[in-house]
Amino acid sequence: MKKRLFVRRPATVEEMQWARDHCCEECGVNAAISVEKVIKHHNRDSVTETIDLLLITSNGEALQVRNLSPAELTAAVMQRTVGFSSGVCFNPTSFNNSIIPLVEEQILNRSISVEDQYHFSGRDPEKVQYVCRDGTLLTPLENITSESLIKVPDRVSIFKLLDYLIRVAPNYIAIYILALRALASMLSSPALEGKQKPSFGIVLLGETGSKKTSLVKALCYMDEQPYNAVNFKWTPAAVQEKLKDVQDDIVLADDMYPAKITSEKNQQREMFSLLIRATGDDIGSRQKMQGGTVTTGKTSSLFIATAEQLILFSESDIWRIFIPNIRKDDVDKDALTWLQEHPDVIRFYSRLFIQWFPLNDDRVAKLYEDYISTRTTIRDRKPELPDRLVSNCAWLEAAILVIDDFLNEISSVQTLTEEDYTVWMNWDEYYRPNSLHNIETIITHQYGRYGSGGDADTATFTQIMDVIKAMRDDGVPLFIPLAKGERGVHIAPASDKALGFYWVSDHSYIYLKTDALMKAVGDYCHDNGSDLAVPSGKVFRTMLDQNGLFVKQQHGKNRTKELSVNGTRYKVTVVFRDELEKWIGYIEQK
Repeated sequence: MKKRLFVRRPATVEEMQWARDHCCEECGVNAAISVEKVIKHHNRDSVTETIDLLLITSNGEALQVRNLSPAELTAAVMQRTVGFSSGVCFNPTSFNNSIIPLVEEQILNRSISVEDQYHFSGRDPEKVQYVCRDGTLLTPLENITSESLIKVPDRVSIFKLLDYLIRVAPNYIAIYILALRALASMLSSPALEGKQKPSFGIVLLGETGSKKTSLVKALCYMDEQPYNAVNFKWTPAAVQEKLKDVQDDIVLADDMYPAKITSEKNQQREMFSLLIRATGDDIGSRQKMQGGTVTTGKTSSLFIATAEQLILFSESDIWRIFIPNIRKDDVDKDALTWLQEHPDVIRFYSRLFIQWFPLNDDRVAKLYEDYISTRTTIRDRKPELPDRLVSNCAWLEAAILVIDDFLNEISSVQTLTEEDYTVWMNWDEYYRPNSLHNIETIITHQYGRYGSGGDADTATFTQIMDVIKAMRDDGVPLFIPLAKGERGVHIAPASDKALGFYWVSDHSYIYLKTDALMKAVGDYCHDNGSDLAVPSGKVFRTMLDQNGLFVKQQHGKNRTKELSVNGTRYKVTVVFRDELEKWIGYIEQK
């Protein structure tokens, strides 16, 4: 196999001339842009004899070292590298320029310090090679056991790191994302072959400046421009192509925005459905996209999006996602800054965290057993919940149990310092009970903290009133506009074909479709000559108008009216904003 060693930076004048002399004019031009360009030019099966291996070191010295052994070559590089930030990368299969300390036996027994280790890897695990400063080729990762892997050096305690990870955000959000990270690491295991796999994601909702993207990248150990990022403005074909390359990792769709025109809204909903269904699916997914059929490729990934405001998801998509809300004061800025300033430490421990899961098929099998058991428990306790939500809650709970196992195993083989013990007790006594460890808490976070909350099919006005009264008693604002970052009760048509009760609390986003309201409005439509079982936006606005509730868009003005449904009067406060489909208010049974 042809090996490439390069520095990802613009070449010096001497290096450009060296490239011209030893290869071709094109190499000299490419080197002016980036030394990496020279390597890519020759990353073919038919590599020219002149450049069997190109080495350009970080101090500007150019060498042709075709006759050096791997150890001699590595030693030559290490003597000239300036540290983690030098950008030197020994990579036999790709041009990923990350430099990661390696968890390996020579580090574990402390014979060589972490700082003397470099991990140079391609995307193919079987082709990874490990090299230290003295030129020694280290043991391949597949030969490292899970038992040795968790005996980590205490340069930064694993407990300290987890403390930072969980402290950087409200614990339930950190646990959400860490559990999703654990799942993404385990999905490709042979132990899950032929089994039902999770297909869901997280939408992190927060106002501008709440550090949504920074938080996700810190918890998922992503670089500044992660290779697995997608954009809602992309075409379906572009998303498909990206998903082909994302294996066993998390897909990040940053900055989901509310579209202004109908065509953009439809495209955005379709794109979201494509992402949420493609991730976690190992057999492919077929669905309609922009008038055509799209088939996603095989991928074992899960999905995280960030948004300032939520789009109008389809009802089936609602049950595939968890939507925690984050505010500016929720993020621990000091902890986040520490994470961002220590990328080498994060990568080191993230490799430990990620690789621990799939190393043992029994561990993955236990994950699936926990999933089945938890799913049964949820169904027994909450038979009214949609199957999709039950399944997603069960997967998330199983992943949290895996994290518990990880921490327990770490603590059993490593002597805890006093600081470690304090952090461990914080996890054991604070984070875990107050996270999503208890399945009832998962459902509470998804459905809201107040009252029974109801569910998509059986919520009644009485249940909604219970929720609203509890919110009012708890000091939660009952009537606020849907401006950026604000929270409150939002009753609105979910689309032209459905009515829904939306509630954004300080923790989550809830969608409740109420039979009582649907039936009442359906009866109204039938009595007024409409064949629609559920009114369109136009019919619904007509109903409001005939009840004296139609309010033209007036900035800063509210109007309170009474709505009579089946003989029962409800007091409604309505404000129409940019679109008449979006009206905000609260209903209080009179």
